[in-house]
Amino acid sequence: PATLKNVIIQGAAEKGTVIKNSLLCSFDGSSSVYEGITFNGIVFDNSQIVFTGQKGGEVVYKDWTINNCEFKNIESTENAAVHFNLAPDEKLENLTFTNNVIKGVTGGNVSGLRANFLTGKINVTGNDISNVAWNAVQFINADAAEVTIQNNSFASGADEGLLNLYNVKATNLTITKNKFLVNEGQSGIAY
Repeated sequence: PATLKNVIIQGAAEKGTVIKNSLLCSFDGSSSVYEGITFNGIVFDNSQIVFTGQKGGEVVYKDWTINNCEFKNIESTENAAVHFNLAPDEKLENLTFTNNVIKGVTGGNVSGLRANFLTGKINVTGNDISNVAWNAVQFINADAAEVTIQNNSFASGADEGLLNLYNVKATNLTITKNKFLVNEGQSGIAY
């Protein structure tokens, strides 16, 4: 299987590393293991992080951190700026998404951050997500021990909500000190 463990992709000082017109995506094979993956201090200009499952073999997504990154100028009809799309028997365990900026995701019903089948600890803190075509953050089918969403600023174009927690269960759920910049007729949180 494709295996990456304990990989840190560290950008240069003051976000001097720019990934332009690219798609960072999962291996297209029967099995994949991605554990201990960190992106830090990188600018993604018309570039996305898109990892999928539905492989037929072993699929492990565990301990992901995306910190202090900027996503901009993204035009896509299919994928969010950061997009995890797994099958029901696969899980993304432990996701930390902190101090990031997402501005400008257009082209279809695509979100800023989208992930499904989450478990473990989910932390979305200190992000600024705006000018996205759909939800600022969209989590689907999660059964997590802890979900923390705090100190963020969210704005998007979706009528259904800036923060979409569809079928999300958490033993401990904290949503606090966020700014929901809603348009007329728009929901702040959908579930």
